[in-house]
Amino acid sequence: QQLKADMAMLKARDLRRLAEDWSCDVSELLAAEEDEQPKVAMRRLVLERARRCTAELQELPVPELKKRAKAAGCSDEEVEQAEDGEEPKVALFRLICGDLLKLQQTVSARETSAALQVPELA
Repeated sequence: QQLKADMAMLKARDLRRLAEDWSCDVSELLAAEEDEQPKVAMRRLVLERARRCTAELQELPVPELKKRAKAAGCSDEEVEQAEDGEEPKVALFRLICGDLLKLQQTVSARETSAALQVPELA
């Protein structure tokens, strides 16, 4: 609920950028922009893509999560710190999903994770 409220505060171009960062399909982006309520459609698109990504990431082993984190632009140091922590899978997930987890400073990782239905973080 809180994530949806925070996304409601974003401008359309910021929502589009967030959707692009989450690798939403171009045809989906165009359809959302042409919707009667483009901001609502874009928010829905981002949340759905985030949920799919979350489900995919939960199934990956730590070595694959490390590769994904590096591909997402995380530094070697960040990845090593995440791997050395008590819950490396959760820490790597947070690195990979950093943009969404930092959507608004007022949204904690727990609230965001609960909105995305991530059991390890909720």
